[in-house]
Amino acid sequence: MASIQVSKRNGVPNGFLAVIGGQIDGKLIRKYFKKHEDAERFIKENDKTGATMDKLFANRAELEVCINRLAPLGVSVLTAVDFYIQHGARKANPTYDEAVALFIRKKQRVGRRDRYTKQIKKSLDSFGRFIDSKTKIGDITKEKIEAYVFDFKGAVNAKTRTGVLTNLSVFFNSCIKDGLLGLNPVKQIDRPTVVYKKPKILTVEEGKTLLVYCVANKAWEQLGLFVLVGFCGIRMEEATKLDWSNLDFKREMVLVPDSIAKKAAFRENGIPANALEWLSLVPPSYRAGCLASKKWEARNRRLIAKASVNYTRNCLRHSFASYGVKHPSWGAAMVSDYLGHAGGLGMLHSHYRNVTSKEDAIAWFSLVP
Repeated sequence: MASIQVSKRNGVPNGFLAVIGGQIDGKLIRKYFKKHEDAERFIKENDKTGATMDKLFANRAELEVCINRLAPLGVSVLTAVDFYIQHGARKANPTYDEAVALFIRKKQRVGRRDRYTKQIKKSLDSFGRFIDSKTKIGDITKEKIEAYVFDFKGAVNAKTRTGVLTNLSVFFNSCIKDGLLGLNPVKQIDRPTVVYKKPKILTVEEGKTLLVYCVANKAWEQLGLFVLVGFCGIRMEEATKLDWSNLDFKREMVLVPDSIAKKAAFRENGIPANALEWLSLVPPSYRAGCLASKKWEARNRRLIAKASVNYTRNCLRHSFASYGVKHPSWGAAMVSDYLGHAGGLGMLHSHYRNVTSKEDAIAWFSLVP
């Protein structure tokens, strides 16, 4: 504490000593003044400095640790403090699992689908098991993420790695918005190069074989699903949730409600003339309720195997996109709308523009029973 003491010489008062304590070395500073008011002024001017020195002395051990940790980086304590003030979190530094729980609650609160929240939570939980979910989010570094994405998940392809990085980046950006984090460590990581291979599509002959087999075996469930995906651009997962009442045969339209559409945005897709002919084969008594049963996936697999068609996952959707882009009456913009794509046409062009020919495209949308 600062104080003013009477200065004496040979036992006779001759002035005043302003005493300031709390220096880093523990020693006191004494300064002589002839007048009491000068001593007071000195103490007032140095009150702030004295308090700061008190804090430094009390926290000298922590300060020494900070200096030592920053030394290998060639960074001063002042630089580190300036950086934190500019970029640092404003709230407590929670554990990873606490931050993930907050993130998922936010997504649910704004109406994101269960499918989305379950998918991204599964991805985030996997990373949490790798780093220990009790790790503070501020301690998750670029190096830890790279070790997980490029080393631990070594068997996955570039597209999967990119998806993992995207999920983590969305999570960290949310933490920044909530004031839990200052910087997104994923931003410092280069994305792997994704090579887009030519998608597998059904030939016109394979498409006809598949649909004819459905009709011959009265597989009306599969016929409806395959027609909606292959000629109307509906996702298989969307088509299986549609009701027959969603098909307006008078207007020749399929309504995909927002409760079903992947992007939570309803759309109406036209039903081409050839698709109407295939759908007209479904008995009227069957056109009620949901298009698909709970066992649609297993039934699809069995029918495709029996029809002996070279079919891979999403093959019909790829067929619609590839033939649609080349068809003179369709074009990329319309196909993109039917597919329910968000954003521009870049992905559509890069994936489907050079897969098939104009002649085959016309033949595909001319397939009739």
